[in-house]
Amino acid sequence: MAILLPRQGSESGRAALKYHFRQKNRANVRGAMGRLATWQKVGIVLSIAWAIGAAVHTHNRDLQSAQSSASFAYNVCADSKNLAHSADLSECDKEKSDNVAMSMEGDTANAAIVALAPLPFAWIFAYVLIGLGRALAIGLPVVLPWKSMSRPRKVFVVAGGLVSVCAALFGLTYLMGLYVDTLVPVSPSPVKAMVIDQGDTVIAEGSWTRDGPLGEGSKLGDPLQASKITCTKADNRCVEARAEITGKGTNLLTVDEVDYDIESWSPTTIVFVYETPCARETYTIDRQTEAVNGVGINLHANAKMCNMRAAAEATEDRWEYHLGDGFKIYWDLRQKARPALLRIVQAFFGN
Repeated sequence: MAILLPRQGSESGRAALKYHFRQKNRANVRGAMGRLATWQKVGIVLSIAWAIGAAVHTHNRDLQSAQSSASFAYNVCADSKNLAHSADLSECDKEKSDNVAMSMEGDTANAAIVALAPLPFAWIFAYVLIGLGRALAIGLPVVLPWKSMSRPRKVFVVAGGLVSVCAALFGLTYLMGLYVDTLVPVSPSPVKAMVIDQGDTVIAEGSWTRDGPLGEGSKLGDPLQASKITCTKADNRCVEARAEITGKGTNLLTVDEVDYDIESWSPTTIVFVYETPCARETYTIDRQTEAVNGVGINLHANAKMCNMRAAAEATEDRWEYHLGDGFKIYWDLRQKARPALLRIVQAFFGN
């Protein structure tokens, strides 16, 4: 059927042409959408949802991290102002704003990469998965007639298979990583154990480890732990602020404070003790080597309460403590918590 249009030289002719081609384009789009398979339509919807959700999530995560870092910088600045007896916090506010701005640099590009980069791989994986499903239903030679396929299509099939295997491996590795996160949820500070000597006040920070004749049974029950020990000569005591993750599966954060009596204070060594009816623990801070260690021994072995405890559980006559690097403790625990398959996969990457 012929379409009669006014002459192209007139305004009405040009308007009619534009309307005609616009309608034709809309019809082509509707036809293309109608030819899409159901899974392709679902894939388009999921791709759009992923792109929006991933971009928003990445932006919020970056913003939260930036605000956390900025708040830490602000608190340090405010503490310094407080020590200097200054009430002017404008400099701290500016430092906080600068920290947020610096941390958010590249946030848009980061969100775009997270939102869009996985989509091509997801679509290739979907095509291969659908193809495998069809192959199982009607037979592989029908779906993939390898001998009659062109070289570009063979390359596409091989590349798609490799991408699919990598995507499946990545997804499995990610899920196993989430499982390990539930067992080892947090890391103590990556800063190594340190001793800050201020003369009449000495501060030690780090994470405790425990060793004894029972081997693994001598280890701390809650190894994800961080401590800050403040020893004051004038008070003749040391106070330990201790935070630890306790309870397997529940992962509760608990905070405790322990008081120690100082036994001796010299220019080279500080010795402090903690004693219960059944045990005595002696700790030393070497002010020259900045090492913090402890030794525990059983006391009053004939006391009724101590005998009841010894009968209920395996006990030791002597054990040792060391204040060390918390991140190393975290990393060792994480390595041990990995499933065997995750260890094999990560071994290829040197982890």
